[in-house]
Amino acid sequence: MPVAVLFFAVLAWGAAPEGTGATAFMGILGLVLGAALFRWRPGPLWARFLLVAGVPGLIAIPLSLSLVSRGQWIAPLALLPAATVGAWIHALRERRLGVPRRVLAADWAGAEMVGEAREGGLRFDTRALLAKPPRAEVVAMRRAVPEADDPARRFQFGLFSFVAWVVMPVGLFAMGFGMVQQARSGDGDTVPQLLGMSAILSLMLLAAGILMVFTTAGRSRMTRAADLVRLDRFGRANGMRLVPQRGADRSGLRELSRVLVGRLRRPVLLANSVLTSRTGHDGYAQFSGICEVELAVPLPNIWLRARQDRAPVLSAYTAPARSQILSLEGDFDRYFELYCPAGYERDALYLFTPDVMAWLIDDVGGFDVELIDNRMVLRTRGDLVTFDPADWHRLALALGALDARIVQWERWRDDRVAAEDPAARLVRGVEEPRADGTGAGPATGSASGPVVGAGGRRLRRGIGAGLVFALGYGAIYLLLTVLANLR
Repeated sequence: MPVAVLFFAVLAWGAAPEGTGATAFMGILGLVLGAALFRWRPGPLWARFLLVAGVPGLIAIPLSLSLVSRGQWIAPLALLPAATVGAWIHALRERRLGVPRRVLAADWAGAEMVGEAREGGLRFDTRALLAKPPRAEVVAMRRAVPEADDPARRFQFGLFSFVAWVVMPVGLFAMGFGMVQQARSGDGDTVPQLLGMSAILSLMLLAAGILMVFTTAGRSRMTRAADLVRLDRFGRANGMRLVPQRGADRSGLRELSRVLVGRLRRPVLLANSVLTSRTGHDGYAQFSGICEVELAVPLPNIWLRARQDRAPVLSAYTAPARSQILSLEGDFDRYFELYCPAGYERDALYLFTPDVMAWLIDDVGGFDVELIDNRMVLRTRGDLVTFDPADWHRLALALGALDARIVQWERWRDDRVAAEDPAARLVRGVEEPRADGTGAGPATGSASGPVVGAGGRRLRRGIGAGLVFALGYGAIYLLLTVLANLR
């Protein structure tokens, strides 16, 4: 995509003044064409490549050859990089909205179960996700959850999506092309003009990014009645039940949708979430997917932040303080950042032994993993509860890998509590003398069960990437504005 943008900039610079409008028009047409071709691509991989990459070339090259004699041959070539950018933009959009079901049906034709292939491994039956649901069940679901098919809400998000994915990219291309032409003009006030246009362009980029993220994330959570039926049938086929109504999570900071609860060897809750609180922040992305697994004992608050395809969370203005990062042996730090409360470094090493780290690298690399209270929470930057069998395959591998590790984690006890309260002798992995002094017996806990010391229950919060970005962007915009107005 960066190569395509650079190619378009070169074309804009080399275009004759009389061809400026034609080049801009072909760029806009290429944006729309690339997005449309990517959206309507056929199932086979080879056909997708020919359609998305070949059609713009079949249109642009003959047009360019026919205009050589007029000196306007550059304009049609703008179709090629613009189509690449359009396809890239729509690919980003699909990461939120999901791959079209007809494409998934072609990719997963004949597949019934996804997950671990070994005997006894965790697997999901995903057939219901791609099958057409019975009409009677759809009607019944629509009556039970009337907000699922709200036409006004769908029209609202459709209009916003059109502005975000069509109008804003066209405006950005036009502004970029105007800046190139201004640089070529050689006017005496070219530098101030470019600085002012750069400030406006930065505002457009910021607005386009925010609008794209929020509209696509909002649309992805507009689950239709037919989709709820698919999720309900999928849940029942895999030992879970669907909670169709939206609701708050236990912290009250987030709204959950597409909620599935049940037992996958342990009690679990699967959902997509969005931050709704105006007064608090949990330090995670505005939109995310979560899988909560209930544990038998509470554990210290430890957060494994996956490095895989991980850009800064620009919506999070708080984050765990960087001083709490614990470096582990081997290649683990290449895949995860491990945050643990100060004073609990030894406990983290007990919980994350080399064999646990190897399992995490192999099968859990795409998830953030957080231990908090008596829960293990897996998080994704995008949606977790989707209709793509590939996402459920990934989740099955992660849960299967962590299940055996949880058994080891549940043997952990906080010896700090034992030091504070002799009645709560919770010694990790050792045996205590019996009361009569005749021998050794298992460690015992207080009447309320194992607990975590006050210092290990929550990570300390620091400045997040969102706050750094906001302050940095404000400073740059102010500097550009001031320089543009200097005479």
